Amino acid sequence: MDPLNDVLKVSNLSTYAPILEAKGVTTRIVRKEAAGNGWKAFYESLGMKPGHAMRLRRAVLALPSASGESEADRKFVEGWRCRKFREEFNKHRKKGKELIIDAMNNGSVVAKGYCYFKGWGGLEIDRKEAVRWYRAAAEEGNTQAQINLGGCYLKGIGVDRDFEEAVKWHRKSAEFGNSDAQFILAHGLSVIIGKEEAMKWHRKSAELGNHFAMFNLGKRLEKGKGMEANHKEAVMWYLKSAEQGNSRAQNCLGGCYRKGIGVERDTKEAVKWYLLSAQQGNSKAQGNLANCYRDGVGVTQDLKEAVRWCRMSAVQGNPKSQKSLARYYSQGLGVGRDLDEAAKWFEKSLRSKAKIEAKKKKKIAHANTIGNMLEDEQQDAD
Repeated sequence: MDPLNDVLKVSNLSTYAPILEAKGVTTRIVRKEAAGNGWKAFYESLGMKPGHAMRLRRAVLALPSASGESEADRKFVEGWRCRKFREEFNKHRKKGKELIIDAMNNGSVVAKGYCYFKGWGGLEIDRKEAVRWYRAAAEEGNTQAQINLGGCYLKGIGVDRDFEEAVKWHRKSAEFGNSDAQFILAHGLSVIIGKEEAMKWHRKSAELGNHFAMFNLGKRLEKGKGMEANHKEAVMWYLKSAEQGNSRAQNCLGGCYRKGIGVERDTKEAVKWYLLSAQQGNSKAQGNLANCYRDGVGVTQDLKEAVRWCRMSAVQGNPKSQKSLARYYSQGLGVGRDLDEAAKWFEKSLRSKAKIEAKKKKKIAHANTIGNMLEDEQQDAD
């Protein structure tokens, strides 16, 4: 059932309901126009006042990505996000699986495709069958199914690899205002679509409130990666993302306050954001918080507390924290001197560093492989 009338009622805009109904306007249409550059002209064509148009735009963009789809589909989206963005939702991956299976049992077509893909809910793994279900939902306008179908084409799973189809389905989803699709286009398909279009989708995703996109945009602005550095704007995006609970943004915001990047230096504020991030299990924030306790920055110096946070980070495989923990043991700082423990953590730090470097090389090789494939396809076309 289309929730547009409910949206209008909650927004105190029910007087527009008959007009929209007469014109055949649905939530999906309103959302698509809201996410585009010509949204003002669209709302004016409906006879809406500027203030009312802005209110409706905010309301429809605040709906779940798959607005206009079933409750089971929305449950699938929630579960998918728990699984897909594991850096932020690692503790909820089991919950994500449960939500997806429940969504399938309640009639979600895209969830059934995902369960065929994973072999969940009593189904055998069948990637071709997964694609069939994804396509059925995608062709009906399910924005989440469009993302998953695009992903299958990108990786050549269940179908022949086809970059054009991959981009096509992600774009369809993105154009309907799915901020996850916009972020994937910007972050995962930039090699294919080019930097200019990638940055356009990156900003759109961030402006729609996607905290992953907001964090990444902040990072680019802080480092001047792919755009001119703007530290004040970087802090703004970090803050927006951090307020939504993104632990990486919270850690970076803490770093900005500690170093005075884009904001006045405030070590107590830095510790506040480091702590929020560290409590979510972010190993970098745990290491940064340990350093604050070690040096007495923003907090009273406390070597035992420094070791406690450093150990939490080291156990997660952070090479810098592992090396620091080795130093604490070798010098007997905040912990009893133990050269064997020091040697153990130093060896761990070397192995962890090697793993991270190998992962970086693999990522670069993957990007180069896609680039080479695109060149080969272009040459074949010529």
